[in-house]
This record gives sequence, structure tokens and C-alpha cells, in this order.
Amino acid sequence: MIRDVIDGRGIDKRAHGTREMPVWGYEFWVEEGADVNAQHVSRDAINRLVEYLRSIQRGDDDRPPSAVARR
Repeated sequence: MIRDVIDGRGIDKRAHGTREMPVWGYEFWVEEGADVNAQHVSRDAINRLVEYLRSIQRGDDDRPPSAVARR
């Protein structure tokens, strides 16, 4: 899901109101030459971004014991 939101090309923008985040799939695709190879490069860039976001997320196990106990 987050990959689709970042890419943005397959999302019905009307369902989400205004869109302040760029359609990165299109931006990456155009930057790389807007061809078949650019599609692969843009997909890889988005995948790396999703993995980075996943790596910086904190789960319950990452919180101090006092914070988990207060839930």
C-alpha cells in the first residue's frame, strides 16, 4: 500500500483530496528517460524508499518498557 501511495500513478487522486506529495513514480520515470528501462529504475527507487521508511519505523518492541506498560 505505501509503495502505491509513493508511486502515485495508480491512485485515484480524487479519493484522497489534495495531493501535496509529488507523484514520485512519474517523477523518477521522467528523470530516467521515460522509457521501459526508466520504469524499472523508478520501481527500484521506490522500493528502496519503502525499505528505508520501514527501517526507521519503531515497533512496540523498540519502545522503552515504561512506554509499553502505559499503553
